[in-house]
Amino acid sequence: MVVGNLEKTGDVNSAFAELANYLSQLHTQFLSFENLAVAVKDNSTLVDSSTSELAAIIEEASASLEEMSATVENLNRQNQQIGLEMEDTEAVANTMTS
Repeated sequence: MVVGNLEKTGDVNSAFAELANYLSQLHTQFLSFENLAVAVKDNSTLVDSSTSELAAIIEEASASLEEMSATVENLNRQNQQIGLEMEDTEAVANTMTS
């Protein structure tokens, strides 16, 4: 009976050794997953920061384009006014020479 109990004790010790080995492997895998999660978090923070910067750049570019558009419209109006004034000047010059 002692020999049978020793065999059972050996089997239990063997099972616990396998379980400890398995748990050690799981621990290693969980550490790997933790490192991956930290890397993903860091990368997502970088993407978020870059996206915010890009949005600010696009907003500034849009504002600049609006200003340029307003300037072009203003120059167009001034050019039309100059054209009308040139026509008036030509009319006056024609009446003076007639």
